[in-house]
Amino acid sequence: MYQAEHLLILHPANPETACTQKELITLLKEIQFIDAEEILSRFQIGDKFLQQVTFLGCSPNIELSPNGDQAYVYVEIPQTTSEISFHSGKNLKFPRCPHCKETLKNIAADIAEANVINSLSCLACKETFNPLGFNWRKSAFFGKCQVIIGNIYDAEAVPNENLLSYLAKLTNDTWKYSYIRR
Repeated sequence: MYQAEHLLILHPANPETACTQKELITLLKEIQFIDAEEILSRFQIGDKFLQQVTFLGCSPNIELSPNGDQAYVYVEIPQTTSEISFHSGKNLKFPRCPHCKETLKNIAADIAEANVINSLSCLACKETFNPLGFNWRKSAFFGKCQVIIGNIYDAEAVPNENLLSYLAKLTNDTWKYSYIRR
């Protein structure tokens, strides 16, 4: 089965916000964002997908349905987690320490090892900080639920306001998006 390396991930702005996987699937089917389920929690795009995602720049050459081993766009809706998780990839844009401005190059490993997300320390100045408030510049996020759109490169496409407003109504929170490279 094809697994995309480049992802556009939609997620609530507040890391504490969550809805169930079933609620997301129901909503996305209703608005025809997703269609046929390929395997558990992974779907082909729906009839109105292209009205809810805007592709930027020159006409991208993408496949919108499975065609052998060729890369194609799909939507995956993972199970919602009870705890906040950190999501990042190879394209992580490192934040700076809010105290000494040192680049936090070990931040992903530090978060993975930490028992308490909101209390990490800078290696340079030893001051503590809370990474939940960092601006990850669309390269990472914290959250409990998400909608993954596979095979979308960084800044190749963005969700439109209509799609984001449907998700916001579901969760009573605004939604953002990030680009993650596996």
